[in-house]
Amino acid sequence: MTVAAHRQPEAIPRPVLAAVGALVAFTIAITAIARLAAHDAPAPALTDGSTRALRFTDLEGGRVEVRDAATGARLALLQPGEGGFVRATLRSLVRERRRRGVGEEPPFEVAVPWPGHVVLADPATGRQVPLEAFGPTNAAAFAAFARGPQRPPEEGPWKTR
Repeated sequence: MTVAAHRQPEAIPRPVLAAVGALVAFTIAITAIARLAAHDAPAPALTDGSTRALRFTDLEGGRVEVRDAATGARLALLQPGEGGFVRATLRSLVRERRRRGVGEEPPFEVAVPWPGHVVLADPATGRQVPLEAFGPTNAAAFAAFARGPQRPPEEGPWKTR
């Protein structure tokens, strides 16, 4: 009868443990700083019940034009590489329209159902996107379209840097 040798588990070297601990501490610190900085971003200053019907039109060269659906006034002209959040959010709503056979004619709506909350709605499909869930900067990108008078596109919060 043989007795199996009892092996001690290999210890993790202290420098490796220290490096892992430092990485975890660094990650927590950076996350905390990012969260605190996000709270400093101004919330969209819109009144309760503000709504604006908008048309988004793809133009040649990758530009997107934003117009007030009621007046036809141009609110913004997003150049290629600008307005990434706006473009991605619209893509998902347009995909739903295509799936349901809805054309481009019905406008989208940006609404502020109560202070501090911004919603992008597609009345044609009934879909709503609560934009504040994506942070104040992303909500402000659409909230800027609901305000009047509008700023020139080069000054708007939808311009990415």
